[in-house]
Amino acid sequence: MTYLRLMKYPGTKTTLLPEIRNILRNSNRHFLLDVFGGSGLVALNLHAKRIVYNDIEEELVNLFKVIQERPESLYQMLEALLKSAGENRSRLNKGFSGSFTRNEVTNTMQRGIPARKAEYKMPEARQFRRTDYRESSEGLSMEKRAYYTIYRFSTSFGGMGNTYATTNEKSTFRYISKTLDEFPRIAETVKKWKIENLDFRELIPRYDSRDAFFYLDPPYPGKGWYNHNFDAGDFEDIRTILESLKGKYLMNLNAEDTNLAQIFGKPTFVKRYINQNGGLNVESGSQRLKAFYTNVQRI
Repeated sequence: MTYLRLMKYPGTKTTLLPEIRNILRNSNRHFLLDVFGGSGLVALNLHAKRIVYNDIEEELVNLFKVIQERPESLYQMLEALLKSAGENRSRLNKGFSGSFTRNEVTNTMQRGIPARKAEYKMPEARQFRRTDYRESSEGLSMEKRAYYTIYRFSTSFGGMGNTYATTNEKSTFRYISKTLDEFPRIAETVKKWKIENLDFRELIPRYDSRDAFFYLDPPYPGKGWYNHNFDAGDFEDIRTILESLKGKYLMNLNAEDTNLAQIFGKPTFVKRYINQNGGLNVESGSQRLKAFYTNVQRI
C-alpha cells in the first residue's frame, strides 16, 4: 500500500501503520490525537472524524501550518528548487492541482512569494542544522522556514537534518520530488487538522475524553535525534498520565530497551519488523522488536 509521506524524518513508523490502523479501528474512537506528530506520517494516513496533530518542535508546527494555510506558496518554492537542480518530473510543469481559487493564488503573489518560474539558490546545509534552526531562520517568512524544513530533512542522510548528501548523490532530491507529486493530497488532508504546539503533559489532559484515541511515539532515549529528547522522568510522566486516561491509547516503544520496560512493564504485545535500512540477516541486527502498549482489546 502507498502511504502519504511529506519528507524524510528519523524514526518514521511506516512499517507500523497497518497495526496502528487496526488498533484505532478496534477502539471505536473517532477523535485521533497524534501526540508526538513528527513528520505527520500517522495523522496523514489514519482516518478519523477529528484529528489533532501535535509536536513540541516549532519548526514542524510551522511547516504544517503553512501547508494548511498557504500551500500554493510552499509548492511553488519546492517546484522551483527541483527546476534549478535540473530534476525531471512527469508533472513538473503541470502546477499545483489543489483546490485553490485564482484570487488565493493572486493574493499569495502579492505577499511577495516569487512566481513559479523563479530560481532559488540552493540553501547552505551548514546554515540550517537542527540545533541552530531558530537562529538561522530568524527573519524568514513562514513559507521560507517551511521550505527549508522540507529541504533540510529530505536531503539529509537518514532524515536527520544534520548531515547532508552531496550534489552527486543520485537520490538527493528524490523525496522532494515525491512530495510534490503527493502535495495536493497532503494539503487536502492537513487542511482538516487542528495543529497544536504543546508539551504532552498539557495536550493529553486538555483533550482527554471518552471519544479520544491518543497515539504516542515518544523520542527514543539515547538516540539524540531530536531537540527535545526524553529522560526517565519524562517517561514516568507518560505512565502516570496513561494510568488515569479516559480515552483509548496506543504507544510504541523499542522493545529491546530494558529501562523502558522497567517503567511501563510488560507490553500488550511485541512485533518484529525488518529494518528498512538493513539487510535480511537477523544476526546482523536487521530486525527490530517494537513494543505496543494499549488499552484497546485486540480482535
